Amino acid sequence: MKMEWLEDERLQQIAPEKLEFILSLASECEGKTIKQALPKINAAFQRSKKQGLQLTGQEAAILFHIVQNNSTPEERKKIEKIMTARKSSSS
Repeated sequence: MKMEWLEDERLQQIAPEKLEFILSLASECEGKTIKQALPKINAAFQRSKKQGLQLTGQEAAILFHIVQNNSTPEERKKIEKIMTARKSSSS
């Protein structure tokens, strides 16, 4: 996985427990396509919700940006649809 995302300044603004969650999930999804990673991401989001750890839209966007590194153009379009739906449902 390309690691330049670690230099993203937005990561410095994330609470430590959320950052740990994002980095752990990014590591789990390393080298996987979005189709392979989505079940892991969905399961992780469900676990985090039960633990009271909910990512903001920007934090989720960072996570999906990381996962996109291994995605095809078609998968990237799916990611965009997911993010759009997520924004709509959280409004």
